Amino acid sequence: MALILVIDDNRDNLDPKNYLPCAFGHDSLTASDGVAGLALARREQPDLVVSDIHMPGTDGYAILRAIRGDAALHEIPVPPAIALTMRGDREHGLRAGFDGYLAKPLDPQTFVEQIEGFLPPDRRGCLPPRRETAADATPAERAALPPIGKVLVVDDSASNRELVCQILQPMGYEVRAAAGVRHALRMAQESVPDLVITTCTCPEKTASIWFAT
Repeated sequence: MALILVIDDNRDNLDPKNYLPCAFGHDSLTASDGVAGLALARREQPDLVVSDIHMPGTDGYAILRAIRGDAALHEIPVPPAIALTMRGDREHGLRAGFDGYLAKPLDPQTFVEQIEGFLPPDRRGCLPPRRETAADATPAERAALPPIGKVLVVDDSASNRELVCQILQPMGYEVRAAAGVRHALRMAQESVPDLVITTCTCPEKTASIWFAT
């Protein structure tokens, strides 16, 4: 298991990069700007830093220079997330000293495998149970398998809800998703989940109800 720091100013990119490593047994820290990301890196000493390149203020190149210039951090691998449609970014990044790169847009099926390529074997995560059997099954065969467990996803972002479903359903989990707290509570009362994955930034002002129920 590794501690992975993700730095990205775009929440739609940040959340999946946070969810995915955790699904495979890693711990994840996130920062929405370079200054906060460097402060976390210095305090937490992560095993890997995944940074976007194009951010206002302290961008990916500045983050790399700061990490390489810090005696306590300089050996941490830093692969940037690069949109391959941006001409020259890949070559410029490699010349700057980044440890390879991660292609954008993010592919949920391969992202964890990509980041684990930058980690030593003893720091790599473990696959959830039955992943290979469930993932390789046809949709009809998968539907006939008893679920590993029931998961309720609560997130106001449709892309985040879809991402979690894409990750967990092929592994054999029964996943239900809700965009808000009230809807989630109704779903939980109808069918009690084994696990709830929820955002802490739901715009509903009734979020406290979730913890009080």
